[in-house]
Amino acid sequence: MNIHSIKNIIYLPTSADAHPTRTIHKGSHRKYNIEIEKKMNNLLKIGQNNNWTQTEYKDALRELIRSERANLRSGKTILNKNSIRSKGC
Repeated sequence: MNIHSIKNIIYLPTSADAHPTRTIHKGSHRKYNIEIEKKMNNLLKIGQNNNWTQTEYKDALRELIRSERANLRSGKTILNKNSIRSKGC
């Protein structure tokens, strides 16, 4: 899978006023990248232990991407300290 594919790209605002719910993308997010790497490595282990076909690997990766995109859209995912929205008064 191409990491620059449109299936892997999502609009994220750089400030809270640019979108009401999406995760704010401002600054680097090394810890998030490491967590995604761990999740992908876990899929690889599961696939190896269960003799997955290429289709099963692709399906699992697509599900991971779907889940991550949903969390980014809802603001559930925190990329770094700049991603945290203030709750107001």
